Amino acid sequence: MESTLFMDFTIALLAALAGGMIADRLRQPPVIGYILGGITVGPFGLNLVRHLDTVSEFAEIGVILLMFTVGIEFSLSRLQKVGLVAVAGGGLQVLLTTLAGFAVGRWLGLPAVQGVVLGFAVAISSTMIVLKVLGDRGELNTRHGQVMLGILVVQDVAVVVMVALVPHLAGFAGGMGHDIVLSLLRSAALVAVAIFAAHRLVPPLMRRAAAGGNNDIFLLVALGLGLGLAAEARAVGLSPALGAFLVGVVISESEYSHEMLGKVMALRDTLVVVFFVSIGMLVDPSLLLAEPARLLAVLGLVAAKALLVMAIVRAFAYHPRVAFMSGVGLAQMGEFTFVLAGTALGAGVITAGLYNAILAASILTIVLTPLLLRAAPEWYARLAGSAGPSLAVGEGEGEEVPPQVSDHVILCGFGRVGSYIGSALQVLGVPFVVIEYDYAVNRRLAAAGVPCIYGDAGNETVLAQAR
Repeated sequence: MESTLFMDFTIALLAALAGGMIADRLRQPPVIGYILGGITVGPFGLNLVRHLDTVSEFAEIGVILLMFTVGIEFSLSRLQKVGLVAVAGGGLQVLLTTLAGFAVGRWLGLPAVQGVVLGFAVAISSTMIVLKVLGDRGELNTRHGQVMLGILVVQDVAVVVMVALVPHLAGFAGGMGHDIVLSLLRSAALVAVAIFAAHRLVPPLMRRAAAGGNNDIFLLVALGLGLGLAAEARAVGLSPALGAFLVGVVISESEYSHEMLGKVMALRDTLVVVFFVSIGMLVDPSLLLAEPARLLAVLGLVAAKALLVMAIVRAFAYHPRVAFMSGVGLAQMGEFTFVLAGTALGAGVITAGLYNAILAASILTIVLTPLLLRAAPEWYARLAGSAGPSLAVGEGEGEEVPPQVSDHVILCGFGRVGSYIGSALQVLGVPFVVIEYDYAVNRRLAAAGVPCIYGDAGNETVLAQAR
């Protein structure tokens, strides 16, 4: 048994290596290579991996460690800036996508409960794939990256309620409300434990580990904290990844956060790769087109979700580019889709045909997400150019650049670094113009009389207006 597990894990890593190298040679995101490698060695390919469940357990540890490190890198101050769109916008997106899934289900002739499950499945995006792609592109701390992260956190919380609901949908059991309340109480208890640990347990434990100067102990403390709260979350019926994220946020406020992050990065990246390989192993290529009508309907619902996210983010006064990138990035179905669909199938809520359509659409959208996010900036630039200055500049918000301004510096963004440079330029008496698509910053600059343009500095129309 141990030998077989060793071989399965080795095969998974070799498949990831081969797929990643091929994807790199073709200048494609490595995630696609990992998934295709999993398809190749999985039960529907060469069938080289015999214990998929065990490999998936290792892969889940990768998900937990990813969420743990994202929590460490997480900035509460940055999230506060997108808190409204995350909570209100994310909640609205989940609700409206569920209603759209219900409508599409009725159009397909499905029972009402199956339409609700379809909406649930599409409403949840892939935290794993989005964070991986944004991290690889260095965009986690961009405005659209923070908006996506905030909405993803809300979606992960919504999964708790969905998982509680799904087993009861078949009979509309009267105990559904009780289960939802119980799940929410469990979530609140988990948050309370994380807060208590933040103030009472984690600081002295980390100080003791740091004082000892033993790298092994520090690594074990990091893994113990991340996996420990994840295990507690699973024990009370919640997402282990959500528990790991919470303890990561706790550690992010500590002076030891960077050292702890460095300790777990290599192990995290290895197991994250195994996760993508395990996703590929689930794919049965013969089922991708088994029911084309249902598959196309689900993919159409995914496209509607992308447009819905764009509209919601835009409604919260974010720049069109932020809305566009957020819609493209959150369009896919997520890894929790497999959990929801599997739970619904096991409870007899949905049929095998709908389950296969959901699974196929989820895999396709996950595979396409890295490609779509890579192409999104160019697509936006083309759309902004063809739509004219209103889309590129942000509907004319901001001060016009005075005609007498010449030989000036153009500051692309007025964040921490941009504001330092702006202050230095003011002291030196050098004229400058700011291009910024954070609405609040733009208004503050305009009130101070600083020439500024509300827009995307990557757009030629905006640069022309900035002279």
